[in-house]
Amino acid sequence: MNSTALAFDVLAEYHLEGEVTEGKLFGYSCLEVDCKAFLVDFEDDLVFNLGREAKASWLADSEDRHGFDPSGKGRVMKGWLHASIAFVKEAA
Repeated sequence: MNSTALAFDVLAEYHLEGEVTEGKLFGYSCLEVDCKAFLVDFEDDLVFNLGREAKASWLADSEDRHGFDPSGKGRVMKGWLHASIAFVKEAA
C-alpha cells in the first residue's frame, strides 16, 4: 500500500462515522457527502473538492499542487485541487 492509499484509508475511516460514504469517481475511490465527491484517491496523489475561491488561494506558488485534470487534456475541473502526497504530509 502506497502513502496515498494509506492517507486515503485513514481519512476514510475517520470520516465514515457520519454522513460521509465511500464511492467512485472516474473509477477511483472517493469520499462523498450526499453523493457528491470531496476527496479522491487519484493515482499516487489526493484530490480535494475545495470550491473555486478556496482552490485559488491553495494554488498560489506551488509545484506540489495544481488544478485537477483527470483526462490529461487541459480541462481542469473547477474547484478541485490535485495535491501530491508530499504536500498532504506537509499540510497535516
